[in-house]
Amino acid sequence: MTNIYKYDIVVVKFPFASSLKYKARPAVATIQRDSIITKLGKLQDNDIKNLNNILDMIC
Repeated sequence: MTNIYKYDIVVVKFPFASSLKYKARPAVATIQRDSIITKLGKLQDNDIKNLNNILDMIC
């Protein structure tokens, strides 16, 4: 797999609660790498700023 960095847009395994199956869902990369299927791209600088502002408000 290619190198994954913070703010990369990735596809992750999103598990179903009632089975061992999962759906592939887009996400922004975090430190947890084991559920990443592939990399799609990277957030733009303005999107990174907006994401950080939102995270500051909810955390």
